[in-house]
Amino acid sequence: MANVIVFAPICFEQGMAGSKRLGNLSKDIPPRYAVVNLFAGMNGKKTRGHTSLSFSGFVEFYHQVVRLKRDYEMAYFYYYGYPTIQNIHYLLLVHLLGYHLILDIVEDYRVVRGLKKGLRWKIKINVSLLLLKLSRFFPISYVGISEPIIQWLNNYIADAQRIICIPVSVDSELIHRIKKKEVTAGDRLTFFYGGTFAEKDDILILLEAFNLLVKSYSRGVKPRLILTGKASADKISPVTEYIRVNELQESISYLGFLSDADYYHAIHHADILIMPRNNSDFSNTGFPFKLGEYMATGNCTIVARIDSLIGLIHDDEVVFYQPSDIQDLKERMLEASSSEHLRREVGKLGRKRSLYHFSSKNHSKKLIRFLEA
Repeated sequence: MANVIVFAPICFEQGMAGSKRLGNLSKDIPPRYAVVNLFAGMNGKKTRGHTSLSFSGFVEFYHQVVRLKRDYEMAYFYYYGYPTIQNIHYLLLVHLLGYHLILDIVEDYRVVRGLKKGLRWKIKINVSLLLLKLSRFFPISYVGISEPIIQWLNNYIADAQRIICIPVSVDSELIHRIKKKEVTAGDRLTFFYGGTFAEKDDILILLEAFNLLVKSYSRGVKPRLILTGKASADKISPVTEYIRVNELQESISYLGFLSDADYYHAIHHADILIMPRNNSDFSNTGFPFKLGEYMATGNCTIVARIDSLIGLIHDDEVVFYQPSDIQDLKERMLEASSSEHLRREVGKLGRKRSLYHFSSKNHSKKLIRFLEA
């Protein structure tokens, strides 16, 4: 093999959004390219696959990238994230060694800037934005996850030929291997949410809407809501308190963080998958990571009508609701739960859209065409 693509700085097997994005994108890279997942020593996180940000970590990284550059004729370095104070010396080393650097931008730091307070946070974000702007003077390519981010990059970098949009990727082979459940009369309808319980997820709006939905059932089997995901205690506490105060313990279950196998099993065996978002700039510029997987199951998906989805996903492929609108979300949940025909048709068209537009195989081909152009 004459070429290599190095994906960094996250281990493919971590299971979080970034690792899934890199892992899915790398799965169908043509065999004429070697694929390397390099994740040691780059950002100081003590999570799986990372070493501390130290001199020894930099030396370890140096030896790996030098060896790879020596072994391959053409070397690409695909980096998930912004240039930062912590990683700039790594990225400069890669550039000086002759790698073609690609930055994968999944968040608009202009809107991220206001999500936290404190001087250190503001300095970190502003420095990253400055480094990104300066990067246009180097032979670097850029990948954006949504059209709003692509539009911003076009203005910020001022060279559209170096920028490409690749939204979330779905491992379609894995989705195909998982069998859907067989629905029988009298089954309890299941709604599913999976996420980080972050502010953008509007989780309390979802709970309010679901509570109204449950109250609308005067008879029959009431639906249930499954909540999953990894979140800190300060994010989970309001959720558990809401469930307790409104006596929803029989209707809402929090399962915590699921393994990949359990997660895929859960989304296939739910009836309606919910992707809530608020109406913030952060939500409107980003792209919901799990949306492609939700749609690929063939189950009905309810999603907030945020800017990054407009024109990309059609009204008959998901059930849209207005962000942060409790009543509208409740009505869309009631509409979907009341009509098996609607759920089946939306699920079928949503799956078709996902397996084409979010296919990891198509995205890998798109990336290679972009790099070889």
